[in-house]
Amino acid sequence: MVKIARNKDNIAKLTALITAIVLWFIVMNEQNPPADATYQVPLHVRNVQAEHFISNNSESVDVVVRGPRSIVGSASADEFYAYIDMAQLPIGHHKVKVHVVTPSGLELMGATPDKCEVTLDKMLREKRKAELAYSGLATEGVKVDEV
Repeated sequence: MVKIARNKDNIAKLTALITAIVLWFIVMNEQNPPADATYQVPLHVRNVQAEHFISNNSESVDVVVRGPRSIVGSASADEFYAYIDMAQLPIGHHKVKVHVVTPSGLELMGATPDKCEVTLDKMLREKRKAELAYSGLATEGVKVDEV
């Protein structure tokens, strides 16, 4: 008789524990459900050699993330970092993958554009002699001291 009472007591405790765990997950999901958000993030360029010049058509990227509503709501565009890596690319026209670093707790869903078209050219420098031509007069009450 004592064994049956203990067995029923353990079953009740186990049932209460499982119910508590299930209810905890439900409440946590309801209180902080997942949310999506889009942030406009400036696009940075990495690893461009000093003698190269880059031209690209994208100055920013739209980043879509998913995460708990509390984290998504408190995040700002300044916390994201989007970049393209120009390391080891030869001179010419390229489509380069956009990389995004997100704050912890957020999952990257995508970036638009996900690839950026860039043109990599060699920078040319040339010294030339220039002559300055002055025209016009200084405004009244102003004296030009030195040019």
